[in-house]
Amino acid sequence: MITLLLDCGEFPGLQILKDDKWVFVEPIQGAIVATIGQIAEVISNGIYKAPVHRAVVNKWKERLSIVTFCYPSSSLDIGPAQMLVGEGNPAVYKTLIQEEYFHNFFNRKIGESFIDKLKI
Repeated sequence: MITLLLDCGEFPGLQILKDDKWVFVEPIQGAIVATIGQIAEVISNGIYKAPVHRAVVNKWKERLSIVTFCYPSSSLDIGPAQMLVGEGNPAVYKTLIQEEYFHNFFNRKIGESFIDKLKI
């Protein structure tokens, strides 16, 4: 749901999609970049938007990435928070159990927008 990135070095390794173009996030010494993931977008019922991002390599400089995932119970519901849905404010996204959410995520077609597939 949340990504924290400490960029060590002067070469950027993170890009975000802005106006249909990939843009580097320039590293700031000692800064931590925080982004939200698509689960946060779903839970917030679209109030917060998850950026489309990717990690890139540099052919002149080596970079190390360490990724850690913390998963809740496979039967946990992932969907809009009940307090954000109601009369005049319908759910924007489907509710799926965690196991189904990640199965669909990892089995989607390359280039296909996963967040769009979750919309009702």
